[in-house]
Amino acid sequence: MNILHVLPDLDPRSGGIVTAVKGLAAAQADLGHEARISATYVGVKPELSGLKSVVDLYPAHPIWHYSYGIRRGLEESIKAADIVHAHSMWDYPTLCAISICNKLKKPCVLSPHGMLDTSHYARSILKKNIYIILFGKILLNSIKAVHFTSEMERSSSCLFGFRPKCVVLPLGLPRKSIERLPERGLFGKEFERLHGKKYVLFLGRLHPKKNPKGALRAFRLLAEPYPNLFLVLAGPGQPRYVRRLQKLAEELHLADRVLFTGMIGLERKMQAYRDAVLFLLPSHRENFGMAVLEAMAAACPVVISPFVDLAGEIRSARAGFVCAQDPIAAASEMKKILDDPAMGEEMGNNGRRLVLEKFTWDAVAPEFIKLYKKL
Repeated sequence: MNILHVLPDLDPRSGGIVTAVKGLAAAQADLGHEARISATYVGVKPELSGLKSVVDLYPAHPIWHYSYGIRRGLEESIKAADIVHAHSMWDYPTLCAISICNKLKKPCVLSPHGMLDTSHYARSILKKNIYIILFGKILLNSIKAVHFTSEMERSSSCLFGFRPKCVVLPLGLPRKSIERLPERGLFGKEFERLHGKKYVLFLGRLHPKKNPKGALRAFRLLAEPYPNLFLVLAGPGQPRYVRRLQKLAEELHLADRVLFTGMIGLERKMQAYRDAVLFLLPSHRENFGMAVLEAMAAACPVVISPFVDLAGEIRSARAGFVCAQDPIAAASEMKKILDDPAMGEEMGNNGRRLVLEKFTWDAVAPEFIKLYKKL
């Protein structure tokens, strides 16, 4: 089968969507299919070494990821494709791909990756209302199926009166990348401030939606009773927002106990999860949660908000704690893990078992192929 994935960009700073599309395309290639990726880039082309798929990249404007060249390229790629899988919403590459599919009568699947969620839609609502008025019929009336990563995403998404086929399939991780975990202690060696210290890890985009301020405030309640405990905030963010977080750390008298690492690569990420005493994500809304999946794969216990779509799975597997976003509640659950390392280790092992059983691309990618064939 010839599969074309289309998404706005492949910049790792864009978050879990990029990790998910790369992983899915690679898994489909391993199954013997041709999985091609089309995306845009702004400024410098991203590093794409190690990808099994053919990747077409087109220069774009930062607003709307508008690209003059992508339409002609997509027309050629879509003609050759058996099915098109468009990812994301509100960007030109998605609209362009779906409109071409409509014109050429090619089946198309849309994965909004949380961008149809009512809370996401509430941001820039005027622009999005105009977008739906202008393009909604093309987008949601032309696709064969909308793919959601969880029942929570499906139930909280707005389809604006359209009734496309809706399918729920989770995302995954490459089994080969998590079967052998790095030894413990490697991440701590890279940062002098972490030598001989324990740390709580917050990893992901430093964005208000993920609530890093809540992580700082929860950590503040643990700083005094646990003098050797650090908070690591790992991930990219807008410089202005990162400065606000650094200022908040200073106001909470945590400047010497919080480490901002910036963007880190996959190998260092796994090392960070392995060395962390726990992973913390008090997110306001988290579609699926690739970082949570990675943390569990590394046998790291997690403390998350109920607005992370994996919350139900984590509760059932006893892979960590799901608690209110209130800093007191988060600090209370983190304290349980800090005070009982054996329980933390058990939770970490439970989470790893859950990922290996249900959330690898080996298990998930064939389900996408079945979906494509039905369409």
